[in-house]
Amino acid sequence: MSEALHVATVAALVAVGLVTPTLRFAWWIGVGVGAALLVVEHRIVRPGDYRRMPTAFFRLNAVFSFTLLAAAAVDLYPPAHVG
Repeated sequence: MSEALHVATVAALVAVGLVTPTLRFAWWIGVGVGAALLVVEHRIVRPGDYRRMPTAFFRLNAVFSFTLLAAAAVDLYPPAHVG
């Protein structure tokens, strides 16, 4: 179930990037890094072996969230006007 939801999450983030013209290069890098982090989450936690769950759930999700926040901020923050 979590794999399907993570695939849907990445698909939704791609859709947001496609319909928001102000999201550019940084956004796509952030989505790529975020997708890779979700893959890592599923690689380190196996059914029946939940020893790495805190790392997967708390740490990697925190990095995922910050990555997307930073990517959006870079693309959406208005550039300084030289003048």
